Amino acid sequence: MSWRNLIWMMIILCLAGLALYLASRRPPRVAPADPAVKDLAGAVEAYKVIQQNSYEGLSPQEACRGAIEGMAGQTDEFSAYLPPEKADTVLRRFDGTLEETGLQIADQDDRLVVVGPLAGSPAHKAKLFAGLEILSINGVEADYLTLAEARAALEAGGSKSLRLGLGDRDGRKSTVNLCPARFDVETVTGIARDGQGRWVHELDPEAGIYYLRIAEFVPRTPSEFHETYRELDEPRGVVLDLRDNPGGVLQAAAEIVDRFLSKGLIVRTVSRRGQQDVREAHPAGTYPPVPLVVLVNQRTVSAAEIVAGALQVHRRAVLVGRPTYGKWCVQSPVDLGYGLGRLYLSTARYFLPEPPEPPATAQTTGPATANAPVAADDSPRPEAGTRAGVQPDVPVRLKAGEARRLEVLRLRAMVIVEGRARAPDPAGGRAAPGQGRPGCKARTRRAMTVPAGQTVIVGLETTCDETACAVVADGRRVLSNVVATQFQLHARFGGVVPEIASRAHLEAINTVTAEALAQAAVEPAEVAAVAVAHEPGLIGSLLVGLMAAKTMAWVWGRPLVGVNHIHAHAYSPALDDEPIEYPAVALIASGGHTSLYQCRSPTELTLLGATTDDAAGEAFDKVAAILNLGYPGGPAVDRAARTGNPKAVKFPRALLRGQSLDFSFSGLKTAVLYHVRGTPGALRDGVPTRLERMTDQDVADVAASFQAAVVDTLRIKLRRAAQQTAARTLILGGGVAANSALRQAVEKLGKKLGTLVRMPAMKYCVDNAAMTAGLAYHYLQAGKTDDLELAATATVRK
Repeated sequence: MSWRNLIWMMIILCLAGLALYLASRRPPRVAPADPAVKDLAGAVEAYKVIQQNSYEGLSPQEACRGAIEGMAGQTDEFSAYLPPEKADTVLRRFDGTLEETGLQIADQDDRLVVVGPLAGSPAHKAKLFAGLEILSINGVEADYLTLAEARAALEAGGSKSLRLGLGDRDGRKSTVNLCPARFDVETVTGIARDGQGRWVHELDPEAGIYYLRIAEFVPRTPSEFHETYRELDEPRGVVLDLRDNPGGVLQAAAEIVDRFLSKGLIVRTVSRRGQQDVREAHPAGTYPPVPLVVLVNQRTVSAAEIVAGALQVHRRAVLVGRPTYGKWCVQSPVDLGYGLGRLYLSTARYFLPEPPEPPATAQTTGPATANAPVAADDSPRPEAGTRAGVQPDVPVRLKAGEARRLEVLRLRAMVIVEGRARAPDPAGGRAAPGQGRPGCKARTRRAMTVPAGQTVIVGLETTCDETACAVVADGRRVLSNVVATQFQLHARFGGVVPEIASRAHLEAINTVTAEALAQAAVEPAEVAAVAVAHEPGLIGSLLVGLMAAKTMAWVWGRPLVGVNHIHAHAYSPALDDEPIEYPAVALIASGGHTSLYQCRSPTELTLLGATTDDAAGEAFDKVAAILNLGYPGGPAVDRAARTGNPKAVKFPRALLRGQSLDFSFSGLKTAVLYHVRGTPGALRDGVPTRLERMTDQDVADVAASFQAAVVDTLRIKLRRAAQQTAARTLILGGGVAANSALRQAVEKLGKKLGTLVRMPAMKYCVDNAAMTAGLAYHYLQAGKTDDLELAATATVRK
């Protein structure tokens, strides 16, 4: 090779090496950055800062899950992140499947008791029924478990068996192994269950009105609903309950609506990108057009709102209740991959159909039908916290007590109740049946549907002109309190007519008793005793209640407890409230009695003083008649006195002699009569004073002055009794205890003396059976019961 060729070859090799060197120094080419990566650069930087500065540190998986959860929570209030350990359980719930024991428990008197099992659950198959006490779970004594901890253990999925220690009311103990398993939740229910555990739907069999409740919407709900509906016997009206329905699968809701509509739009969904899904009704399989009422409330959500709104818009149903929640979004589960679980995202909004235009000649009456909260697909979504749910045609608001009672009734209806509440007997033996009264046939008790440990007593009250029945648990928790008043029957006479009162009691006693038991959701087998006010009162009225109570006690095989009506008034402040602290002094002021008692306990009362003639309540009635204020007189005088001057007329205070604790209101009543109508044989300015000449202010002044005289007398007597007995508590009871001036006076007296003051709620001031049943609880605890020879006593001084 020539030198020239060699030189050129070396030059070429050097250039190639230089090129390779320069190429190695050039930065690598990078693909265009993903905009999402740039947008999340701050989050990445935050992760680096946490890793560099946090003492505890953060794993990449924890950081990733936290970021996903935060992003999901920022989209809207309904979207959520479901980590792998929760995703499957939550999605199974959307399919209407639970994986747990199905045992429902409650906390009663610091004890864990079984309410009952859900249908088809492992607890149901294990025959664990209501009334059992949970003594331990997996060796941990129930005393060391909160209700939440116990429920979490019973609701935990998996194949691990739970070891439950159980006890029954007879003191028998046993151990049961209960393994969680999957079972389908009932989504279509009725009013209650029959003896075989089947749902009862007849609301009014004679009228052909039926009740169906949809608890939630899962894929199988339409088939369950259709199967239940076609078994109804020629319905002429249906009540569909969607209250407290959390929603669910949109398709299931649309299929339910389709059964009631033959044509028309049911619902339309629109995604963020404008994709639409339209659900229309079809004529095939439509139910006959019977009247339909749909019940809704603030917890009627999502799919349930679609059903309610679509039926209302098409004028197929009347909505009754409260405005619905107002959740107008459609949610869908999205698998994230990488073992991160799922997102539960709001992926679309749904819109109800527009209300049809009324005919040109028609006049629209009543409330307008509800529509979706937005009018167009591109409308902005509502601000956080603002909602516009479906508006009911007939607004109805449940009171707090009624709402709680509804929850209790639903819970009791959902669980299966069979057999007597007893621990399972491995040997197959049966617990001894409940013992009836001597000479009565023994009766096997049904399973308790109230939690074990509670003593439920039914009370009757017919001492005067109120027919009342109540169900009370453990002496203070009022499950029901039904009172049928008769004041309209006696109003034209200005007072109670004994014969009319007795006949009215006969007509009302059965209805009132049945209503009280129904409201409390209590069966006769769950009742521990029957109580009745057998003294004092109108003898004819007393006999009606006493005979009814004796019959119930004999038929049910339960003890009979006779209660003094006035003593029951002294106990009334404890109803639905804290126990009364003793020793106490009780002032009982009513239409027939005005008495003072020294109370050492609920059952130990000593009479300190009583009325010698007219009672305070009777004086109110007679003064109301004198002033032509109407009947009953107590509330009428109280209302009139609010605008009057209590010092306008100086009426006497009948304090009687020395430190006497007796009462007399006859003279005060007469003083009012003379003031209004004039003293017999005397003239005032030559003309007798007549009511017709008195102005409204004159009447108010007389009412206020009379009321002040009564209140002063009662207050002074109560103060004397409290000072003589060193009472810790002042008790006010009876119908006159509802008087506003008297309540204020007793409150002030309590503060002055440094004593507690207990007054009943207004509904427990009047004659009621709750106080009878409440006091009877303490007699029953002390073993004081009566036989069927118990007599009614019209007058008694004790």
